[in-house]
Amino acid sequence: MSIFLGILAISLIALLSTVLHAYNNQIRKINAVLLDIRNGQHNRHIRLNDANRIFSELAENLNGLIDDFKASINRIQYLEQVRKQMISNISHDLRTPLTAMLGYIDALQHESGLTEEDRKAYLKILSNKCEFLTRLIQDLFDLVKLEEMKEPRREAPVLLNELIREELLQLYHVFTDEGIQPTLIIPEEPIFVSGDAVGLRRAISNLLINALRYGKDGREIGIRLWKEGTMAWVEIWDRGRGIKPEDLPFIFERLYTGIDSRNTSLQGTGLGLTITKMLIEQHRGQITVSSEPNRKTAFTFCLPLQKS
Repeated sequence: MSIFLGILAISLIALLSTVLHAYNNQIRKINAVLLDIRNGQHNRHIRLNDANRIFSELAENLNGLIDDFKASINRIQYLEQVRKQMISNISHDLRTPLTAMLGYIDALQHESGLTEEDRKAYLKILSNKCEFLTRLIQDLFDLVKLEEMKEPRREAPVLLNELIREELLQLYHVFTDEGIQPTLIIPEEPIFVSGDAVGLRRAISNLLINALRYGKDGREIGIRLWKEGTMAWVEIWDRGRGIKPEDLPFIFERLYTGIDSRNTSLQGTGLGLTITKMLIEQHRGQITVSSEPNRKTAFTFCLPLQKS
């Protein structure tokens, strides 16, 4: 009997030693991968051979955390790039008009040979530069307010048919000056959404101004409203030079205006589309953009219809 117990004890010790050895190997593998990740090798994953169910589940959960960690690192790196680009763009957008303004002010103060027409032209340029800087600062302020908005918007029924007509009328003199007759496609049936009329006006106005700024060369700009299912849809389009395919994924990014548009004749503040996207999303909607250069560039957004 004592011999049997001795053999059993030796067998149990051997089995336990084998199990602990296997467990130690799995733990060492896990620890080695985690150490590599800590040292910057973020593409590592835990792969265990012949692991039991507990270790398999542990490895699966740890790999999920590793993927989440990697996604967070990539997001942080992307945001850092955006931050640097944003600072660079703001510096450019502030420095360029300010430098020009200082030049014209100096000319007005010290150049005695300027004609009255020259002075009027210089003052007009100064006025335009001041207007641009005012819009840039206001857009930055509005963007911060939207990002920090914690209270829900005060919602009320908004008749999109009338709101679109009013915004188009506000800009009608600009269309007239450019020799463009806007195309308006709005149904007779009233289309109501629930939201903040001021915010929706801003979104539509931004898109119309964007179409005028970048699409007026196509000589055709339009806006269309329709209802589909439980959503109201708005499309604002032009037939201008369009948006390059490489610019499309970034068109709603802060201060991204594309290389070709970073000049004083076309340049906006680079925040209008960002603000528009935030306003639409805060109204539980979505906005997309498509572009075929010189054929059709369209910004399309949808909003939930007001529940009856």
